[in-house]
Amino acid sequence: PRLLDCEFMSNTAGDDGGSIYAAGGLDMESCAIRFSDARNLGGGICIVNDSFGSSLVDVSAGWCEAKLGGVLALGGATVTWNGGTNLLNNARQGGVVYAEDQSSLEVHDWYAVYNDAATFGGAVSLEESDATFTNTLFAYNTARYGGGVEAWYSSFTSAYTAWYRNESTDEGGAIDEEYLFEYAVDRANTTGSVF
Repeated sequence: PRLLDCEFMSNTAGDDGGSIYAAGGLDMESCAIRFSDARNLGGGICIVNDSFGSSLVDVSAGWCEAKLGGVLALGGATVTWNGGTNLLNNARQGGVVYAEDQSSLEVHDWYAVYNDAATFGGAVSLEESDATFTNTLFAYNTARYGGGVEAWYSSFTSAYTAWYRNESTDEGGAIDEEYLFEYAVDRANTTGSVF
């Protein structure tokens, strides 16, 4: 679907996509999502099986909640998100964004402030996915692992990004990135050869 100048408020889904569930793609511009929740994926939005690419432009969210991805959950999706403020969202994993299954996320001019995840990624949690953040702000986000971002077997790039007072109760106040399997094997072989 294509959504322009929309407001989504107090929507609930028993499974995925509290306000929007899109299988195959989504284009949103100048939209706000508030008090939206889903039991499983994407308190605000869930995008799956979208290899062609979705676009979010000036999409902001607050007070959204889900098990995975307080605002946005991606499964096998390619998404560009330009502009938006995300405040006071929470999830078990990925307070704002949760991406899995080889998803790709590119974010510009974006803010994640006061978001929370009970386990991984106060703002963003990546599992076997790629993400690039440019000209963004991560502030006051909290999680057990990766107060700002947690990346597991994922590629994560950040440029011109401010990381301010994010907090982890265990690892990575701002960023927790787990080693890729290939790196761990290489490191073990190198260490074994040296000693």
